[in-house]
Amino acid sequence: MKKFLFVLIPIILCAQSYVNSITVQATSTVYVAANVIKFRIRLQQENSKPKLAFEEHKKLETNLIKLLNEYDIPDSAITYSLLNIRKGMNTQRTEVFRTNQEVIVRLNDIKDYTDFQISLLDNGFYEFDAVFTSNKFTGIKEKGYEEALKLAKDDGTALAEAMDKKLGEVLEINIRANEHPYVESNRGAAVYMIVKSSDKDLTEIEQSVEVTTRIEVKFSIVDK
Repeated sequence: MKKFLFVLIPIILCAQSYVNSITVQATSTVYVAANVIKFRIRLQQENSKPKLAFEEHKKLETNLIKLLNEYDIPDSAITYSLLNIRKGMNTQRTEVFRTNQEVIVRLNDIKDYTDFQISLLDNGFYEFDAVFTSNKFTGIKEKGYEEALKLAKDDGTALAEAMDKKLGEVLEINIRANEHPYVESNRGAAVYMIVKSSDKDLTEIEQSVEVTTRIEVKFSIVDK
């Protein structure tokens, strides 16, 4: 998959005027190539007895571990929640004990996506979803911070000038960074290629992950 990176920077500007300071908001958005698929797999079992529900759940865990080993998925690509058992009612209004656990698996080879999904179904795992992500985030968030701070300084300078003042030092910075897995890009040529060739599938269409950084910067302002 072709790697690409570009920065789209919409500006959200909100200035608050004080005696000796202004606050500016700015947003930067960085797109990085999606090269990993993250599966969120839910393990659930139920039984009228808590011990049996637990034992059946452990069988599910064992089957999942075997499956992950078959795909050579390293431990570093697996995270999980603790197993929970709760009492509830089933559709027949009978008291049951339900287990619940979530396992997150990162699949580094997108080509394995379809086979892995079918293997999950074949092995009795029916509750799961998948999203794109990336392992190319090194330096991306820092790039977003730099771009957003530059925007904030530029707009802070303009605001200070409008008040016949000069922008001073940074007094405070609040940062928010968010990862959005559902971003599309470079669709046209890829879609044409897939339509013309039956051995292609949608995973051939390059996707990207959006990392948005929002900052709020408080600057001092001084007389010229």
